[in-house]
Amino acid sequence: MKKLCEKCGAELLPEEVKCPTCGTEVKEINIQEGSTKEKLAGNESVEMEVEEISMNQKQDVPKDTQKTTTFNSEKMKQISLDYWSFIVKTIKKPMSSYQEKNPIFGYLTICLNSILVAIMLTSFTAKTVGSLYSLGGGSSFGFVVGTFFKAFILVLIFTLVFMGIPYGVQKFIMKQNPNLPSYLTHLSGMMMPGVVLIAVGALLSLVVNVTLITTILYLLIVALMIFAIAFTISLIIPKNDSSLDRIYIITISWLGNFIIQTLIIKILLTSMFSDMSSIFSYLF
Repeated sequence: MKKLCEKCGAELLPEEVKCPTCGTEVKEINIQEGSTKEKLAGNESVEMEVEEISMNQKQDVPKDTQKTTTFNSEKMKQISLDYWSFIVKTIKKPMSSYQEKNPIFGYLTICLNSILVAIMLTSFTAKTVGSLYSLGGGSSFGFVVGTFFKAFILVLIFTLVFMGIPYGVQKFIMKQNPNLPSYLTHLSGMMMPGVVLIAVGALLSLVVNVTLITTILYLLIVALMIFAIAFTISLIIPKNDSSLDRIYIITISWLGNFIIQTLIIKILLTSMFSDMSSIFSYLF
């Protein structure tokens, strides 16, 4: 046990009550090995408690992840219900899409339309060419998957170009500043009756033979007419700050759309039926 002066810190003898250096009365300050060990032991116990808390927190992470997963699934379910309500509403009143504020419905409609048209084209191709492809030594499953993938990509490009031209015209010619997600939602809502007709055509192409191809083509033609009307309306509603008359703006837009889409359709047909010549040459 040591005695130290509180004022100058000098060491004192055990029996001294005053500091011989500065004369200050001093108190005992116990610095014992035992107490030091107890403090160290206490520190170790605190560290162990901290480690236990950290481990508990780590063990709780899966629960938080589970909550996040549950939240995401609930959110996806709600988005699905809202999108279904959007479909029903825009089938009844396509122009009501201009009251819709959810920005993702346009993207969902683009994907839905591309999938449905790809299913229709793949079904026709599989029923007309797929059997010959199998006879030629190829895999019918691989043929169907490859055809669907190519059709989906090309139809997606077709749809994006179709919906993108009015957006570009509004922005660069009519000198407006449309919000892209909202614009796609509004235009896709006006196109929704046509998307439904394409869905019916895709379903018929799967469950019936090619004898009903005329009916399906009529459905497709009506759907394209609805798309054309939506395309034109999307150029009529916005304000026009251009010196060019709106009639000429719509004409230029349709001309550009026709040229680009003709090239895409040519690529689509070439891609869909590129294997026919090799198949027939192998068989005959």
